[in-house]
Amino acid sequence: MRRITNVMTACICLLPNLAAADPINLKLSFFTSDRSQIYQASVKPFVDAVNADGVGLIHIEVFFSGTISGDLRQLPQLVADGVADLALIIPGRTPDRFHDTSLLELPGLFRDSREASRVFTQLARDGTLFGYEDFFVIEAEVSGPESIHSRKPIAPIADLKGLTIRVNNPTEAEILQRLGATPVLLSINQTTEAMSKGTIRRGDVPAVYVVRVRRRPRDHSPFYDRPRRCARGVRDEPQEI
Repeated sequence: MRRITNVMTACICLLPNLAAADPINLKLSFFTSDRSQIYQASVKPFVDAVNADGVGLIHIEVFFSGTISGDLRQLPQLVADGVADLALIIPGRTPDRFHDTSLLELPGLFRDSREASRVFTQLARDGTLFGYEDFFVIEAEVSGPESIHSRKPIAPIADLKGLTIRVNNPTEAEILQRLGATPVLLSINQTTEAMSKGTIRRGDVPAVYVVRVRRRPRDHSPFYDRPRRCARGVRDEPQEI
């Protein structure tokens, strides 16, 4: 199948003005566990670096597994409203808010995820992409390729016809639907449980998630889909420190 990049973005919100002597405590909403690859490879290094360099000035506390909200569609608004100060968001779950970002999901635009991440971050920061003007985007990341994991082997594209497959967002859903599959939109933090119970037998997910599934799929077919964005940013308001 043609390669389509997989992207991510993240967002933060500035707290009200605080006294200079008071440390700034920021709440970061994260939708899955601290053992996930996304957290270990991306979020944790950022949080650790800020907390180490900002001792006595700033501290980030991470709220895991959807403690603040397990609904990925709510995260951008929660950041905008100040309920969470930072969040790893998946803009594909709210395409009405970040609809320009779907342009980055087209195949063949970038040589690798590093190039795609740099382009995406710049476009989100300078206001080229609609929906990010209310946030300060710390970074926009591009994930690696994903695969369709299934207990039934999938070889040619024709094998997708009639299969029910978990997807992450409407773009993935439309792609698979056009290929004859029946997509089911489900957050990643709900996917492993659904696959373990057998309510979903196939999923378009990174391979790292499959090792936690009790009824583990036997077939892992490459499916290089859309960019999945995560935004770490701040609400666009000045703050004195």
